[in-house]
Amino acid sequence: MEGSMLTSRTCPYMDKDHDPNDLIFIYDNGVPLHIVGWLVSGIFTLQASIVTLYLIKQHWKYYYEPSQQRYIVRLLLIVPMYTIFNWLSYFFFHESVYIDTFRDAYQAYAITSFFNLLLHCLGENDEIRMRKLSTISSTRSPAPFCCIFFNPSEHRTLLKRLRFGILQYVVILYATTFIALILEAAGVYCQDSYSIYFPQIYLVIVQTISGFIANICMNMLFTPVQEILAKEYPWFLRNICVNTALFLVTYQGHALGFLVSLGYIRETQYWTAHNISTGIQALLVSVELAIISLIQMKAFRYRDYRPDPRKPTVILESMKDSLIPTDLYRDFSYAIRYIFNRVLRRPTISDLWPNDRPTPEQIPPPKPTFWERLTNPFMNLFQRPQENVPIQPQRPATPVHTINIGNVEVSWKKKKSNEINDNQV
Repeated sequence: MEGSMLTSRTCPYMDKDHDPNDLIFIYDNGVPLHIVGWLVSGIFTLQASIVTLYLIKQHWKYYYEPSQQRYIVRLLLIVPMYTIFNWLSYFFFHESVYIDTFRDAYQAYAITSFFNLLLHCLGENDEIRMRKLSTISSTRSPAPFCCIFFNPSEHRTLLKRLRFGILQYVVILYATTFIALILEAAGVYCQDSYSIYFPQIYLVIVQTISGFIANICMNMLFTPVQEILAKEYPWFLRNICVNTALFLVTYQGHALGFLVSLGYIRETQYWTAHNISTGIQALLVSVELAIISLIQMKAFRYRDYRPDPRKPTVILESMKDSLIPTDLYRDFSYAIRYIFNRVLRRPTISDLWPNDRPTPEQIPPPKPTFWERLTNPFMNLFQRPQENVPIQPQRPATPVHTINIGNVEVSWKKKKSNEINDNQV
């Protein structure tokens, strides 16, 4: 290759002609390699999807702990979403940029689901969660900071900061994916090149750094949760399933992209180097997630949530609760309000009191709204002045007399001679 692909000013992408034999599978010299890849990837995709959808159906059937099972269902959907969309991008490789967009959009949604699952397994609110985390005096930080120990109970805003570390990845992933679609439609994205003169390398760097921060935040919560709830659920297997599906697959795709830029993956008559890397990625993902689908049967057992006797729930109601992302909207609205209050330097209750349960006397009075500040000076002009009402003197308290008769204490009230009975006219 002439020069370095990282400093090349020309995009190597050339739209290849469609192979006329791709859809009819008739070849004179045997079946080509990409047809074998299609078939193998399709078989593993079908197997992974069937196993995972069966497990999802069982969770919907015994949907007795929605605070946890709604997030489990969303995590299980990673496997069919990833395998199907990767296989479609392999089959329709000319449109792989647009197909991968739907996969990346669900990836961010699944990350927040796993984080919320960890939170709800700890407790229903932050006060209960921090109380459980306070039982751990010291825990090891996630890789690559394994040599650093931290105490979760010393950080009052730990959960809030970890939540922001997860939500920033959702925002950045959606934003960079949307920008990539616009640049691809404008013809300046150049998906086949990681040159510094094209925008793809910068979007990948931003996504990688943001994903690394989200991974650290998620594992900082996962480590103490695994220590506290080790006997209740197989957290180690759950972590393998989620990290493999969410982060390993993404980094694997970036690594194949760099191999294309370095020239280790070369184009053919009908396939560009990027199309070949897309096919390799689809084949690897289908095999990896087919294995993950079997591990999920042990990691996310529906029997842990099935009551005795086995009385099923309404599946349609379970589907509605688990698939509508109202909690994600609630998290984002809270984050926006928090940032807005921080910018305006408005104190919040959670910032002022560590126990998140202040007394009524500690809560500051609500600030007037813009409309109240605008109209109050004028409304005072129309208010009637208060008349001078004489202050009524308070009635003195009736004296209480107490005597002890043996071990019994007797008390009574004695009226004064000049005191008028309230019922007397």
